[in-house]
Amino acid sequence: AVEALPPGDVIVAGDLNLTPWSHTLQELDRKLSPLTPRTPGLATYPDLSAYGMWPPAMPVLPLDHLYAPRSMRLRKIERLAGIGSDHLGVRAEFTRDRHQDTR
Repeated sequence: AVEALPPGDVIVAGDLNLTPWSHTLQELDRKLSPLTPRTPGLATYPDLSAYGMWPPAMPVLPLDHLYAPRSMRLRKIERLAGIGSDHLGVRAEFTRDRHQDTR
């Protein structure tokens, strides 16, 4: 489905439940090329506060991933506070050089 979309205009993000060192995610990295991973190592799981545990432990596994074209410059990426899920959210800001046309 990603291949059918206009190059340079696609961002893929989601809870993939895969670590960057897993063979399956490494294969997905290759299949999504030319999109590049933008969240390697950003731990988002578990958010134990979702289970009422206090104090919540720091998340240790990077299971939520974001891919974007190289033409999009990552300005900021941050892990968000918990909202009841056992995964923490991720917020990313991208910019694109307005002189760069990737279509």
